[in-house]
Amino acid sequence: MHGIGRRRLLDLFAERARTLAVRVEFEREVPAGPLPDADLVVAGDGGNGVLRDRGAQHLGPDPAHGRNRYIRLGTTEVFGSFTFAFAETGSTARRGD
Repeated sequence: MHGIGRRRLLDLFAERARTLAVRVEFEREVPAGPLPDADLVVAGDGGNGVLRDRGAQHLGPDPAHGRNRYIRLGTTEVFGSFTFAFAETGSTARRGD
């Protein structure tokens, strides 16, 4: 199995884009009005984000709520690469519960 840290992958993408004369901007809020004049705007704001709602008529998102449990956690800790940490919990939860 091979892996690369998320930050390193993003750096590689941005570096390649810049070599192709692409203006790359990070951590910039998209304005409430029309999107900036550009050939392509790549933006991510999460599953319940404003951009998802704004583009619904063109993008056709069809979110569905399932039974999978998911949690998103954040930290200010800087990691060199993505890390999975598993801990035995003794949980007796059954699939589908």
